Amino acid sequence: MPRVPAFPALLLGCLASAVPGVAAQDAAAVFARYSGAVAKIEVLEARTATPESVGTAFFVSPNLAVTNFHVVRGFVFGPSTSIVQLAFQGGATTRDLRIVAVDPVQDLAIIDVATPHAEHLELASGNAVVGETLFSLGHPADLSTSVVQGTFNGAVEHSAAPRFHFTGSINPGMSGGPTVTAGGTVVGVNVSTAGNQLSFLIPASSVAPLVDEARLAAGAAISVEEDIGARLYAFQAGFFDRLLGAPLPTTTIGSLAIPIGPDALFDCSASPYDIEEDRYQVIEHTCYTNDEIMLGPEDTYPVAYLEHMYVSAEDMGRARFSALYNSWFQTLASWEVPQNDEATDYLCRQSNAAANAGGKLRLVYCLRRHARFEELYDVFIRTALLTDAAEGTVGTFRAFAISFENSTRLLERMVEGYRWPTR
Repeated sequence: MPRVPAFPALLLGCLASAVPGVAAQDAAAVFARYSGAVAKIEVLEARTATPESVGTAFFVSPNLAVTNFHVVRGFVFGPSTSIVQLAFQGGATTRDLRIVAVDPVQDLAIIDVATPHAEHLELASGNAVVGETLFSLGHPADLSTSVVQGTFNGAVEHSAAPRFHFTGSINPGMSGGPTVTAGGTVVGVNVSTAGNQLSFLIPASSVAPLVDEARLAAGAAISVEEDIGARLYAFQAGFFDRLLGAPLPTTTIGSLAIPIGPDALFDCSASPYDIEEDRYQVIEHTCYTNDEIMLGPEDTYPVAYLEHMYVSAEDMGRARFSALYNSWFQTLASWEVPQNDEATDYLCRQSNAAANAGGKLRLVYCLRRHARFEELYDVFIRTALLTDAAEGTVGTFRAFAISFENSTRLLERMVEGYRWPTR
């Protein structure tokens, strides 16, 4: 695929999103003063020196630069086949650098650059104010350094790893770049976008501890893979302690009570469907986290996802309804159990469990173990609860990079959350 020609940095630096009440020269001034601390970072395929991924990095000291973990993870997981390169304004490049600290949950990486860089930025000690104008710097679509003007809109809900909402056009290639105040203080690190100026930042308060770790290491060699495993294990311990420390909240659909995710950690929604030609109704209830974890050079998974498909029918015969219900329980889509070449196959067991107000709960419980991180598993739980009437639910809970102990705790909390209707 042909590469997009690079436009002059000065031209792109003056292109800022129009925000009412803020003069365009503010963006130009930010670009002129602080873009020198920003560099393009490329992960190159070693044999061809062709970019595998492109992002942005920025200096926080003469020798330390910050970027996103997802920008460099191809190199972290495959250092023998990849090269990391920084490219500066004016055309200079360097490959004399090392990844010295990573956090796959926060999506951060710290780079030690052998040759000191003259310009660097300061991390903010506090948060911006909602409505404050901020400026994002980076390399959109592998173009020259650009500045994007936008608005700070506070913390993102339903996220265990803190994120800020930034109303500005952060585009692919700007990942890992800084979002700064008019005075040049870094409020957050560009991490992702949902389009339409809906973008997200990693808070500076999440960056500072990792920078401090890199400084304390003082060039000592680290096992990046061991560090990733330890951080993933610590994250899941904290996340599932919050999730499983008390019974899961429940909601009622029809005459059934089902377990759902708590508001602090999960974003839940429901969608009804009427299948008139087949004479049954469906309500899809989903809860998911806004957090994702990276478990290899390409694999990215949600921390947890919970779905219930409620189905009811008044006019459908019992035999036909039972066949429909069983097909839902037994059919697995590829997205429900995604393949992972760096994990074992799922091992499953199926059983019936007593539901809390009488009746039976049918379930399948599956685990697979990660090859790189042997203390971490993926868990898949499929449940089915059917009433004497023509109604029931098929539930699916998926969690990734979870300890064995927490997977069994999760199963227990799921089972206790179901309520059979009293007759």
